[in-house]
Amino acid sequence: MTRAVLLIALLPMATLAQSSTAKEPALGKQLAQEVERTAALLVDTTIVQYVNRVGQNVAQAAGLADPLTVKVIAGDRLKSGGQIF
Repeated sequence: MTRAVLLIALLPMATLAQSSTAKEPALGKQLAQEVERTAALLVDTTIVQYVNRVGQNVAQAAGLADPLTVKVIAGDRLKSGGQIF
């Protein structure tokens, strides 16, 4: 059985500190495109929809004004950790 690995954030804090708020959406899009080129995304709609609902609920509870895109990387083990800010 393939397990899903959720990629929450790739952006190092140093990069965030150097970027302006206006540049963050473009940087996020660029990083997302790189991940999509190099990682296999999960296609199991049940899991992807569930993880998306969780992400959307967190975003709503946090008062996130910008749209949130949630994608799930397919894998058999967690390869790295991460933080949500």
